[in-house]
Amino acid sequence: MLIMKKLSLLIAALSACLTLAAQQKGDFTVGGSAGVSGGSVTASLSYGGTTESESVPSATKFSLNPTFSYFVANNLELSAGLGYAMEKTFSDEKDGKNYFDFTHIAMFQVGAHYYVPIIRDLFYYAPGLNIGFGGGSQVSRSGANTKTTVKIPFAMGFELNFANFELKLTPKVGLSFNLLDLDIAYASFDSGSKDIKYSTTGVSAGFNYGASVGARYYF
Repeated sequence: MLIMKKLSLLIAALSACLTLAAQQKGDFTVGGSAGVSGGSVTASLSYGGTTESESVPSATKFSLNPTFSYFVANNLELSAGLGYAMEKTFSDEKDGKNYFDFTHIAMFQVGAHYYVPIIRDLFYYAPGLNIGFGGGSQVSRSGANTKTTVKIPFAMGFELNFANFELKLTPKVGLSFNLLDLDIAYASFDSGSKDIKYSTTGVSAGFNYGASVGARYYF
């Protein structure tokens, strides 16, 4: 009987944590996030019993996202903000020197996240999604004197955050980080020639392997 009472008290305490620790309706925040990722890719080619390997830099990404958000209900956050992303991609190697393409994208973004308290008033699991629309440019280098700039008049991105978390450092300051994304991106390119126009669609999913954190202030 005593064990049952203790178990009932434990269940009640856990229920209280899940209901009382909610981000409250009417709260709004200002803040943002920044991220950097990079590394290298190694390719191996085997022929005639001989294997050759080559290591080249992988895409390096930098992002900056100032954001305003509002809790329309307990735990449910809607957000809006601006996003900037720069991607540096290996293009070519000539005379012992590496050349890179740089893609710059600016977007207006809206999103929604739902906060599930893990530790009351301290740690939250906050899965959600973001949608963005914008444009930019791509600068390509394939040699010391070869440079091509292509406009990106329209770009669209859709992102699902499967492993987004927030740590409340104080009642007014939160630190967020994301571990797993599914990204779908579309971009149309315009080289300035009516005969050369193209678009790309990319899908990626995986663990972030760089630093990606955000901070914000609650009002």
